[in-house]
Amino acid sequence: MGVTVPTGWILEDDSPATLSLIRPGARFIHQPDGTDIFDAVRMYSQPVAGQPDGGVDPVPGVGTSPLALANWLATRPQLTASAVTKTALAGLPAYTLDFTLSSSAGELCGVRCVNLLNGPGPDPSKAYQLGILGTWKDRAYLVKAPDGSTVVVTIEDTDGNGFDDEVAAALRIIESLVFEK
Repeated sequence: MGVTVPTGWILEDDSPATLSLIRPGARFIHQPDGTDIFDAVRMYSQPVAGQPDGGVDPVPGVGTSPLALANWLATRPQLTASAVTKTALAGLPAYTLDFTLSSSAGELCGVRCVNLLNGPGPDPSKAYQLGILGTWKDRAYLVKAPDGSTVVVTIEDTDGNGFDDEVAAALRIIESLVFEK
């Protein structure tokens, strides 16, 4: 997978399962544990449906295809989500939706939050958890990569202010995405 990164963006993470890019002037939230999480474009490979409490076992009965995961996200009681829309990403069929926390979201570590997706299996190099907390707002694109795996690309507005600005800034990256065959 490759992207064109505009000048000034910062590579926050580039691991076997995730990629994270932060734009210049990005806002952030400060978590109770002291971690700052910045507005960003993030990419996650081979996601599985995650337990809302952060457990690492996949939710039983939820598929791993882009459509299965998009539909599952759209119906999570802990989220207020848009309808799933068919689109294209890197010239491949994809699905997209926007979401925020709903009033049904629980509290973990002293803050309203929910875990959404986990990295696949026990391999530590592919371990991740994608969740949202507080006023966070996301746009997610779910696409089937040429190797048959699912990739999730998110535009994450962590403070919930300026979502349209985050999307506009991120589109240059989203539109440059290519998958190696």
